[in-house]
Order: sequence, then C-alpha cells, then structure tokens
Amino acid sequence: MKYIAISGFNVPLKFVFYGCWLAFGIIQATWTDLFHDEAFYWFCAQKLSWGYLEQPPMVNFLIYMGNLFIPGDLGTRIIFVLLNVFSIYLLEKILKPANFLLFAVIVSSVAILSIGGFMAMCDNALIFFTATFFLLYRRYLNEDSILLALLLGINAAAMLYSKHYGLLIIFFVLASNISLLKRKSFYLSIGLSMVLLVPAVFWQYDHGFVSLRYHLFDSLSQPFEITNMIDFIIGQILIAGPITGALFLFASIRHNAKGKFESGLKYTLVGMFGFFLLATFQFKVMPHWTSSAVIPMVLLAYTYLDSKKQLAKWVFYLFPINILLVVAIRLYFMVDILPPSWALNTDYHKWEVWAKEMDRVGDSKPLIFLDDDIVKYNYYSNNVAYVLSDISGRTTQYDLWDTEQDLQGKQVVLISKNKLSITTDSINSVLGRKYFYGTIENFKSYSNVKIASKDQELSARAGEAIAFPIRWIVESDIAQDFDENGTAPHVGVHIFSKGELLVSISSDLQINRAMNDGEWIDLNIQAPDEPGFYEIRLSVSDDMMPPTINSNIIELQVK
Repeated sequence: MKYIAISGFNVPLKFVFYGCWLAFGIIQATWTDLFHDEAFYWFCAQKLSWGYLEQPPMVNFLIYMGNLFIPGDLGTRIIFVLLNVFSIYLLEKILKPANFLLFAVIVSSVAILSIGGFMAMCDNALIFFTATFFLLYRRYLNEDSILLALLLGINAAAMLYSKHYGLLIIFFVLASNISLLKRKSFYLSIGLSMVLLVPAVFWQYDHGFVSLRYHLFDSLSQPFEITNMIDFIIGQILIAGPITGALFLFASIRHNAKGKFESGLKYTLVGMFGFFLLATFQFKVMPHWTSSAVIPMVLLAYTYLDSKKQLAKWVFYLFPINILLVVAIRLYFMVDILPPSWALNTDYHKWEVWAKEMDRVGDSKPLIFLDDDIVKYNYYSNNVAYVLSDISGRTTQYDLWDTEQDLQGKQVVLISKNKLSITTDSINSVLGRKYFYGTIENFKSYSNVKIASKDQELSARAGEAIAFPIRWIVESDIAQDFDENGTAPHVGVHIFSKGELLVSISSDLQINRAMNDGEWIDLNIQAPDEPGFYEIRLSVSDDMMPPTINSNIIELQVK
C-alpha cells in the first residue's frame, strides 16, 4: 500500500483519497445553490409518497432523511455525498486494484462522479445501487445462496425506486446470462423485488398509471434531428470525463469480457448506450440518462488500462488538464467567477436574491408561475406558489397536488417570462432576465377538469369540418364557476405539427352546469389545409388565464 507523508506521519494513499473526496463533497454541497431538479425533488420531499409523476420516490426520501438531521443545502445533499463516496469504495471492492493510483485517477476524471456526485439527484442514488448490485451479482455467480438472492431482490427494488431506467440494468445482465433462469433462488430474488414494489404499483394504479402515460404518451412528436444523436454522443464523452471520456469509453468497449460477470458489465454498458442512442430517433435524450453505465465503464476501463501500460500513461498525462477543468467547474458552481459581460444565465447563482425580488413583486400574495422557476422560488421563499402547465409542454407534478385548490378565488400575481395580456408590469431581475407580471383579482384555473375524446385517432380531408365526441370529468371538489353567466370556461383546441404549435382555437363549447359531468358532446373543429400528421391537445380556460393541458394527445391525419 502506498503512503503519503502528512505532518510527519505516513498516511495510506487510500485514506487521503477518500478523506479528500468526502471533504470536498461536503464543501461543495454547502456552498452551491440547489439546481432546478434538486429544488424540485426537495419540494417533493415535503410531500412524501410512494410515487411521483416524473420519478420514483427514492431521491425524495433520501432528501427528507438528510433534512431531518441537517437543514439547508447540505442537509438536502448530505446522503448523496455519502453515496457518492460509497459508490467509489464499492468499485474498489469489486476491482481490488493492484494499481490504486490508476484507479483513483480514473474515478477522479469521470465527470458524473467528480463533478455531479454531490448533487441530490436520482442518478446518484441509481449509481450507488448499481454498484451494490454488481458487487452482489459477482458473489451470487460463485455462491448460489438464498441470502444473496434475497439481497439481490432488495437491491433490484432499490434500483427501480431510484430511477425507472434501473430496469434496463437488470434486463441486460439477465440477457448476458440466461442460465440464471435455471436457478431456483433467482425466482426468490424476483419475487421479493416484486413484493417490495407493490406500494409503488398500487400508487400508479390509484393514479391511472400516470407515470407510464407521462413518459410514453405525454410528449408531442418530434421530427428526427441528427443533432439529437450528435449531442447524445458528445454528452456521453463529456460525462465519462471532460478530457479523458473518449479514452475511458474506448477502453471499456475494447476490453474482451472474460467470464459471466464481465459479460454482464459489457452487456449493460453497450446496451444502455445502444438503447438511448436509438431513442434519439424519437426524442431528445439527456446525457445523464445513462449515468448508471459509469459503473461497468469504470470496472472495464480500469481492467483494460491496467493491462495496457502505454495507453494507461495517457490517463496520467491528461489528468492535470482534466482535474483543472473539474476544479474550475466546481468552483464556478460555488462562486460566480465569470465576468458580468459574459451575461450567462445559469442555474447556479443569485436565486435566493431572486426569490426575494419575486416576494416583493407578489407583495404577500400567492404567485402563479408559467415555468419551472417555481421550484427555486418554493425552496428559497416561504410564500405560496403554483405553476400552470404549458399547453406546448407536459403536465407537471403540481397538477397532481392540491395547491391549485388552495388558491381558487384568491388574489394572486401571475409571473411569466413572456409578455401576456394580463401581465401589465415587468421587472429586470438579478438573474439578468426580464419577468412580466400582473395581478388577478379572482383566480380560477381548471387543471382538475380532464377531457377525454372517444376517438384517439382522427382522419379528415384538408380543410374539412370535423365533429368528434368528448366529455369532461371534474376530478376534485374545487368550487369553480361553471354557470352560464358569460364567465364559464370554454374548451380550447390546440393543433401541433412536428412538436410545434400550429394554431390555437377557442371553441364555442363552454363547460357549465347545464351539461352533465361525463356526458359525450360533439366538439367541432376544422382540419388544417395542408395534408400530413397532426396532434391535438384540448384545454379548459377562461379569458383571463393561459390555456393548460386538460387532455391526452389526439392524433389527426389530414389526407
């Protein structure tokens, strides 16, 4: 074991490495503002549940546990800082590296571990449970025991509670070793994981499998763009290591897998990249969606580079540049060191001051946002806020909560980054962005009204009039004005082409008490003049508020 002399004492290199990693993680977590996703997960942690619209509950539970012991940014992130350290330790336990310095340089160069490891994100939880999964799997290959099977079942459930993509890891490992199906204990592992997932399945059932619909059917169709694929590939190189990522990916893929364990690593690595590469044909894929693949990548890359001494030298040659870039990025997260003339709008600085600016705009009144800046406001302010879903975007977690009910009939302030008819004032914020706002004396919104179409696929000739049956159901007890007094909300029709809003039409169909809740009523629209494939969304709104998403996507083919 190598040692480093500190104040006259010979301290093992391993202890220095892990001690510095933990210390830097705590410092970073304390002095860096929460990112948007972290602030959103923190808000979800205030409403613990077995399920959420976008993500499983593990990240929210870990944030909640951290805040029980430590308040503020550090408490939100502390468990993830520890999981980050343990993930690296588990990699070492699996590898038992003879060359610890090479191992330390590799993990220090991997961006998702060294730059993003302190963040309270689903990815960091999944990375940790992926590391424990492969540690248990390697032992299970050599020892077919009930205890290991049970531990694997618990671990598999933890992976799925961390991120839905955890299922891909299980699938690719099983694909690499079909003989697992011959083990009786393997079915015990499957059975236990399914039992542990029952609460989440019941939550989904109770909410109409809303997460499944959100991820598979709630997005507007996007045309294939080669830039999506190029961005994905570049993103994989960057998160693998700002400078050495290409080298690590090459080494991990080039390594010839020996035995079933390394075969599982290789299948997982290539399978994850291949799956999301194909997904770029359908939509834009975020680079960090493959974050759990960093575990097999590090294991395979170290094994290959340790046997290729000449190639391994390049890891050390490039390390100073790589670590300087890592340090610069992490420093910028904590301190706004870039010149003001660069005018970068970032997710990292001045949000607490911004929240106070929004408080002054609201003047003690609840705020209504039209974008995800609400998550930062919720974190840095004690005031009440709500977000309206954008007709061109997707439904949000806020649509599942009762925040909207508390605001009905109250005086609120609507805040938007875009000028609207109701936003009569504006403010140049400390972020360098302009926000428009206006006061609504009697707030009404209708995201609790769900519109269903009897037909999910429509066909018409260009310019032809179409009538198709719809019905609405009010999903809560919110006291809303559905009377025929001229202020009843109306159904809006929004037609999209290739993900872009083509036209919005305010129909003459009003939702009022004269119409029975759940009754089928014809909605009349006119098909676009150009042949092609279109998508329709329906909204419910009055003349004061922007339209929200109140229906699933309806497909329209114009011949």
